[in-house]
Amino acid sequence: MNRRRYWWFGTLGAVLILGSLTGYFAIAREPSWIQKKEIQKGDKLGPLQLGKTWKVTAGSSAAVSVVSPHESLDLTFPKLSGLLKINQEDTDHIVGTVAADMTSLYSEDPAWNAKLRDWYFFNVKAYPEASFRIVKVGGFEKPLLEGEPHPLTIEGELTVRNMTQPIQFKGEIKHTGSRMELKVRCSGLENKNFGIPELLEPIYTGKNMATLEVTLILEPEDPDTSRQRQADSHNFREIGA
Repeated sequence: MNRRRYWWFGTLGAVLILGSLTGYFAIAREPSWIQKKEIQKGDKLGPLQLGKTWKVTAGSSAAVSVVSPHESLDLTFPKLSGLLKINQEDTDHIVGTVAADMTSLYSEDPAWNAKLRDWYFFNVKAYPEASFRIVKVGGFEKPLLEGEPHPLTIEGELTVRNMTQPIQFKGEIKHTGSRMELKVRCSGLENKNFGIPELLEPIYTGKNMATLEVTLILEPEDPDTSRQRQADSHNFREIGA
């Protein structure tokens, strides 16, 4: 009787130990973000949520509104690409480059589309991409919170038609779940700074002034894609290019 009881106790102990070890190894194999509790709205964000390479994905776009004293014209660039790194603890905070496919530009007036793409204005055949490289970011003095818009300023270099000018954006960034949304705006741009003639007739002394608004939908880059990109030293999308 005692021998049978000891046998049952021994079997039960072995099962419990085996179960514990199986659970431990299963948890240890899971990514670290699964082991952490799900972040809630208003929680402080840290390297676990932000310390990734973020790619510009579908839904991102840039829009330019041009005004003269008597007219206005709206342009849209629906195809953007690029990579960003976000690290709240780093002095640079955000680094990266975003590019716009200039061949995708259009306006609501079909008569303008061919003219805008032609050599006289954007000359998209010779300059199929425009790019913006981030140089400095402000506004990270306060922590980012999950689901809450966070105001910031971004300074960088905008290159259009192979001409580069420093510009500054103001806007906000928001982290929700597994993605980021960055919305920024820059006013007071002048076409001539990029070698582009006035799009609208500047009656008398009036100038064309442009406002650029950019919306970036960011998602973490796939690890396999990241490894392949890093192996390709000629890839334009390299961060900070």
